[in-house]
Amino acid sequence: MAAVRQQTYEVVLVDIELGDRSGLELTMELRTLQTPPAIIAVSMHQEETFVKRTLQLGACAYVTKEAPPQELFNAIKEARSGRRYLSRQLAERISQGQASDKSVSVALHNKLSNRELEVLIQLAKGKSLQQMAQDLSLSAKTVAVHKHNLSRKTGLHSTLEIFKHCKAHGLV
Repeated sequence: MAAVRQQTYEVVLVDIELGDRSGLELTMELRTLQTPPAIIAVSMHQEETFVKRTLQLGACAYVTKEAPPQELFNAIKEARSGRRYLSRQLAERISQGQASDKSVSVALHNKLSNRELEVLIQLAKGKSLQQMAQDLSLSAKTVAVHKHNLSRKTGLHSTLEIFKHCKAHGLV
C-alpha cells in the first residue's frame, strides 16, 4: 500500500485472499486514495457472494485465476476505459443462476460482514484463532467475536458444518 500512496497507478490487481491481509480490505483502502486506481480483483473464488462484495467495495473487474490469460488482458483494457468486467465463464454462471442454486444456504453467508466472511473461510480451512488473528492482522479476541457473530447469524456452529457450507458454495 505504501508504494501505491507514493505513486499513481492506473490499474491495480488485487488477490482477494492475500497472505498477510484481506483483499477486500485492501480494495476498500485503495478506493480512498486521492486518485484511486481501477481495481481488478483476481481470485480462485467463483461464488457469487465474492463477486458481488468485491464489486460493491469498488473493484471494477473480477477475473478468476482459472481464466485464460486473455481474460486478464480484457479486464485491464475494460478497466482502463472505465468499464466493468467479469470473466466470461463467471458471467455466464451468474447470468444462468447456477452460481446461487442453493439460495437458502447462500443467504446464510450473505448475512455476514466482510470480516465475518473471512473468518468463516479461515475456519473452514481449519485455522486456529491465533492463526486467523495473525493472517487477518487482528487480535485473537476480535477473531473470537467475529466467530461468535457469524455462528449466531448463520446457525453454523461446528467446524464441520462450516466446512460443509463453504465447500458446497465454492468458498474453499
